[in-house]
Order: sequence, then structure tokens, then C-alpha cells
Amino acid sequence: MSEHDHNHDNDHSHAEIVHAARPGYYDIMETAVRELLIEKHLFGPEEIRRQIEVLDSRTPALGAKVVARAWIDREFRLRLLADGRAGCEELGITFYDDTQLIVLENTDAVHNLIVCTLCSCYPRPVLGLPPDWYKLKAYRSRAVYEPRAVLAEFARTSRTTLRSGSAIRPRSFGIWFYPNVRTAPNTTARSNLRRLSRATR
Repeated sequence: MSEHDHNHDNDHSHAEIVHAARPGYYDIMETAVRELLIEKHLFGPEEIRRQIEVLDSRTPALGAKVVARAWIDREFRLRLLADGRAGCEELGITFYDDTQLIVLENTDAVHNLIVCTLCSCYPRPVLGLPPDWYKLKAYRSRAVYEPRAVLAEFARTSRTTLRSGSAIRPRSFGIWFYPNVRTAPNTTARSNLRRLSRATR
């Protein structure tokens, strides 16, 4: 009897699992550059694997912990605004490069909208990889010339609210911001965030 000569619980054919898509231009370039750098002994496959694992371990949940702590700990909030990177490192969030992190606070008068018009820079050590929409040309351009309309679209799928008199300031320096405690979600959400923040202490 062959390895596949046996009965199944149901009678159906099995589609062959194949990767039919051909590698694109950037896939080929990435492979070529990576193999060249390894060949030149600038780094090895293990270093690449470790870096990928680090990136995969970073998610928006890390950023949520920082925001939660800032909401309930005034002294930490002040330190975070003064030095974003040092503030995150207080909570055990490590940075794998020399990137500095600038943190801005939304207030009743000012709402910061983060956008990078050039290279889609993003606080990866704190939030992980950026969402696809953040890198789209449509977002990068519209966030600059019609930021209020962009925020209104976000508000349709979230609880985001924006005062009519608030100034909107698009920022294009890879900075990160957190909401003001006065514009935080409802009491239940605040309670959950406090529990989340205590878990980081």
C-alpha cells in the first residue's frame, strides 16, 4: 500500500498547494542585496532571523501600555513628553537602532495627525510594522491637504471625536502622539487601561 493509498472520511480531490505568483521586482532586489551582504560578511543569516523576530514581537499593544501609563501617571507623562525614547525604555521597550522618539500630546485645542510624506517612517520599536494604509500615497497626500476629512473618515470606524474648533497639525517627522486624558474613552475603557498600565510596572 502506498503512503496515500487509504480512505478519507470524505471523497474529494486535493488541490495541489503551490506558490504560483512570480517574485516581483522588489522581491528579487531584496534577495539579491541580502545575499550580497551575507557574501561580504557584513552580517549573517542568524542576525537577519533575530531582527525579524524582534520586529514580529512589536505590536500596537506596546504603545497602548505607554499611553495607559501616561494617562494615570502624571510624572511619567512629563518624562515621556520630554524624552519619548527614555520614557518607553522605562517600561522595558528596547530600541534596536539610534532612532529618537518624539511624543506629542493631543489636547482640546490641538490634534496631531502623524504622516510621513517621504519614506513612511514609523515608530516600529513601539508599534510594530505600520498598517498598509499608512504607506499609501492617498493617505500621505490627503493627510497634508485635507487632514480634517481624513480624521472624519477614521471617526466612522472608531470612537474618535474631534472638537470643531480644534487645530489639526499634520506631522511628518516620524513622531508619535497619544490622546489627552480628557479625551480618553469611557470609564470602562479607562479602567481597563489602568489595569493594563499596572501590568507594565
